[in-house]
Amino acid sequence: MAVGISNAFVQLFDAEVKQAYQASRALAGVTRERTSVEGNQVKFPKIGKGTATVRVPQTDVTPLNVTYSQVTATMSDYIAAEYSDIFNQQKVNFDERRELVQVVGAAIGRRMDQLVIDALNAASSPSTVATSVGGAGTNMNLAKLLAAKKALDVKNVPAEGRCMIIHANGLSALLD
Repeated sequence: MAVGISNAFVQLFDAEVKQAYQASRALAGVTRERTSVEGNQVKFPKIGKGTATVRVPQTDVTPLNVTYSQVTATMSDYIAAEYSDIFNQQKVNFDERRELVQVVGAAIGRRMDQLVIDALNAASSPSTVATSVGGAGTNMNLAKLLAAKKALDVKNVPAEGRCMIIHANGLSALLD
């Protein structure tokens, strides 16, 4: 016999999970994201850069001639489900629904963060800092940090909003 759950309860749980998910994402806002996408692919525009020229009255406009391209992201479906016995909720000394909201929301947030990290690992560029900087076989150090800053500066990445994804061991080595 199947037990039905009221639609109001489902909507409440869904809203609470979405709030917990948004609060648990460490990398939220550091990449461009699209929501409410239909289908399994989304295209992001990639626009080049240009440099302003001196304006001289009565001269032709000189366009920047920036390049345009697209990057396609293919989406996958993920699920974070857990069983709950609605009949035992009165028998336990904690709010199981609230605990499950946090567990499910955090699981989805970790998956989203991992997708960002995986994409960054796959998109190695000429600006990648070599692991040999600051000494072969070393962990994160000041030389690597300075080389990363220089690479970002050369690419004209705005200083505002920069962040760093660093493993606990790398941070410990850097602070040491």
